[in-house]
Amino acid sequence: MAQLGRAPASGAGGRGFKSHQPDKKCLKPQGQTLRSPDSLNAMSRNVHTRLKTAGVIVVILQWASLSSHAVEIDVSVGHPPGVIKYVYPEYPAKFAPYAWSGKGVFLLKVNPKTGEVEEVKVLKTTGHVLLNEVAAKAFFQWRFQPGGAAQVQVPCEFYAHGFSRTLH
Repeated sequence: MAQLGRAPASGAGGRGFKSHQPDKKCLKPQGQTLRSPDSLNAMSRNVHTRLKTAGVIVVILQWASLSSHAVEIDVSVGHPPGVIKYVYPEYPAKFAPYAWSGKGVFLLKVNPKTGEVEEVKVLKTTGHVLLNEVAAKAFFQWRFQPGGAAQVQVPCEFYAHGFSRTLH
């Protein structure tokens, strides 16, 4: 009669559990398969094809990432008299793939006592709200000589040129 909870005795000691030693009858190493020379050539061709495909994909991805950086942006801003602190508008890199260009005119209201810019109005838009905001952000950092003009008109142009293709 077999006892519950124990496996049948195996091995010389009869300890009630199976040995975790490999079975001596099975001499073939596990996990190895012998292949014919033809199948090895087919496997190497398959690996070569995969590596070639991966290389092509890498080249395409690198080209796609460089394409958005090929756009050059020129920003020109008028330099009115009395400016003592001049901050240049920075065209954000995230706008480069769109290659937005535009020419606008802004009215800066200056506090005559402090020389700080208190208000920026768009007299003529650049054609893009975000470019207007970039210019205004820079103009608010400008400082004028105290006692100068209370209002100043400043032209600002964003010009994008070069390669601008983007992949979707």
